[in-house]
Formats: sequence, structure tokens, C-alpha cells
Amino acid sequence: MRATFAFLATALLVSNLVATPLPSKKSMQPTTPYEAIGEGPRFYIDYTNFQGVENLTYTEFYIQISYSDLQFIKYRKRFRSGYDIELSIVDENNKVVESYTNRDVFDVKTFDETKSTQKARLSMVAFTFEPGVYSIKVQVTDHETQKTSDIDQVFTATNFKENTLHLSDIQFSQKIELCNDDRPFVKNSRYVEPCPVRKFANGSADIYVYFEIYNLTYQPEKLNYNYTAYFSIFSKNAEKTTEFQQVNKIPGTTVAHSIRLNVDQFLGGEYDLTVRILDEATGQVVETTKGFTVLSSPIASLNLHDTFQRD
Repeated sequence: MRATFAFLATALLVSNLVATPLPSKKSMQPTTPYEAIGEGPRFYIDYTNFQGVENLTYTEFYIQISYSDLQFIKYRKRFRSGYDIELSIVDENNKVVESYTNRDVFDVKTFDETKSTQKARLSMVAFTFEPGVYSIKVQVTDHETQKTSDIDQVFTATNFKENTLHLSDIQFSQKIELCNDDRPFVKNSRYVEPCPVRKFANGSADIYVYFEIYNLTYQPEKLNYNYTAYFSIFSKNAEKTTEFQQVNKIPGTTVAHSIRLNVDQFLGGEYDLTVRILDEATGQVVETTKGFTVLSSPIASLNLHDTFQRD
């Protein structure tokens, strides 16, 4: 099993579907991110399941804490805050299978920043699991107040072992851009900045969406093989807001796909995004759904897709 961790100070912020020849495999992710309870800093956790090495499950967990939820002290000509994270993953037999601890201390320049609800500390920790049901237990302790908050929730590590068409979870992002460096949050030549709260405000950054597709039919000598990605967005009352589709050449058996949605084309409210993938060579279909919130319709989308291998 492997684990990675990264910190970043960051800002919060159409056509008809066609019939498909086979029933789809569906997955539904948590309706909302996990929110901490307790007297300490309020924080949020979201996660995304990807296919890992040897068809195990590679799960990324994203943790976000707003500056306004931390206690700052005057430090020289700046303001300083700090907190500790203790995280553990427990299996169904109540055995700790993974754990991580980290201390984050950082400075800001102005007093106004210490009260900001728009700026936050964003961290990621990732592990590789056997598929199954686990619990994630996280405690955050503020250095100055020594008050703690906790999250204790169940999650499922998706089973990617069958040699059939698979789709990762949806990852909502504050920014996706092509890159080839070693910054935190880079995967498959993309900088994918997580948005654990899954909240996007009108007039601010757009909604970015990232996901991966596995076991597509790929034969280099047959260049006419395509996959179709269908996108449906539903409001909280289950009314379909919009839908569109993208047809892409299959560049390899695994594909990283991302789109950008114009946040200003959504009214304030809660929504579900369903992504449905059709492998046109086999007729296999797979889909997944995840919720997001817009604060306060044709959709402009940035379509990035390419093949990759996970080390």
C-alpha cells in the first residue's frame, strides 16, 4: 500500500441521450461531503475511488479547513496558525489498515486573512486497498485552543477487479489544467485541484469535473473505435437541468477525461451529475453519480481525454 500527502493554501470558492444496447453498471457516491462535529475546527472530507495497480482500489481523501475555523496568533509581522491531523482507516473487523498523522503550521500576512471563509488549507492523503467497506476516522486539533473535531464515516472502496468496463468516481475540482510537473494534485499530466466541499459560487471559478475510464476496447489498427460520454445534471427535486454528450476516439484501454461547466449557467441549489460511458465496440455501459452545490442553460465544457497508466 502507498500513501501520499500534500498541502495547499487555496481559495474556495447539449444534445439528447441515445438508447444503449446493454444495461449499465451504476454507482452512487455520498450525496454530500463528510462534515466534522465537535468544538474544534470545522473541516470537510471528500474522497474519490480510482483503479490502482493490480486492479486494487486507489482512494484519494481530500481534507479542507477554512482559515476562519482556525485560531491565529500574532507572529512577528505576520499571523500564524497550526493544527494536527490524525487519520486512520479501519476495516470491517475493526482492524486499523492504514494511518496517517501530520502537523501543519502556516503564516498569513494580514489580519483579514485570518477571518477569511474563502481561503482554506487543502490536504490530500491516498491509500491503496482491497475492495470492500471501511471506516475513515479523522481528528483535527487546533494548536492554540487545543479543541478537537472529528469525522467517523463509512466508505466503500470500489471493486475494479473484473475485466469489464469500469468508471472511477467523479472528482469535483476548483481547477484543472494541463501540466507536466511534480506539483501536488497532479495526475495523468493534469493539475486537478480538489474541491472537498463540492460548493461553487456564481461569479467565481467554474466547476471542473475529472474521472477515469478503464478497460475500453482498444485496437491500434482499428482507429474508428469510439466511446461516448453522456452527462446529465439533475436539480435536487429530480428535474433534469441539462444533458449533453461527447464522442471521443479511444486512445488506449484507460482514459482520463475532464470537463469544465460554466457555474454561472446554474441557479443556486443542489444538483446531481451523472456520467454514463458507452464503449461503442462492445456495447458495455457504466455510470456513476455525485452531488454538488451552486451558491447565490447550454453548458460550455472543456473536454480533455487521453490514455494513461497508473504506477
